[in-house]
Amino acid sequence: MQIVPEYLPQEFGALLLSLALILTLAPYLSGHDFGIFKIPAFSDSARSNLKWIGPVLLVTGIIIHLPFGHAPCDEPIYKVVTDQELCGTTTEEYIVKPETPKTCRLPDFGQEGWSKTETVTQSSGWQGGGSNPTNWCNQLTASFIQSRSIDSKYNKEVLGQSEESNKDWTGHVTYNYHCTVKVDWEPVYAERTDPKCGMWSAEKALRKVPAQCKQKVGNKKVECSA
Repeated sequence: MQIVPEYLPQEFGALLLSLALILTLAPYLSGHDFGIFKIPAFSDSARSNLKWIGPVLLVTGIIIHLPFGHAPCDEPIYKVVTDQELCGTTTEEYIVKPETPKTCRLPDFGQEGWSKTETVTQSSGWQGGGSNPTNWCNQLTASFIQSRSIDSKYNKEVLGQSEESNKDWTGHVTYNYHCTVKVDWEPVYAERTDPKCGMWSAEKALRKVPAQCKQKVGNKKVECSA
């Protein structure tokens, strides 16, 4: 910004410069009329003094008009607004239906039954002593499980067991064991809708919404850059 003329009318500054120019020219052109201005006639002593006073006044007038600083500038002030008319629209994604859990059967939900069941009835055949119906039921169950390649998840229920004995003429006793056992395998777990089963992806869509932009709301004074 300019130092002195900033606070004085521009006409006054022009008058000062004009006066300084006249006084500078007076020692050499005393009494001359240039139309737009006339240099007065000065005495010899006055012209002698004006030889240094005039240039000093002229240089001073020029100096005070030089921009030693930067004039203040207006800097716009903005605010962010969301407005369709001012800013237009933009596209955004929104959720039509949120994620939902899937339905499944898991051991965590508890067991509600078995998918396979079979009842087996079989006799051991006549054999010597040293066993009993319970042992024969265990053997029958083990054989059945192995033949069906059943894993450790099964249930055994003995529905009936008995034995027969026979003594020959020498007194030797043989036994025939009978067993009926029901075996359940391949567990059926309870069905439940739960996040443990996984999640169905959310349903999404696109829609137009008002956009954001800057709106000028005023100005503030700042120092201008060089």
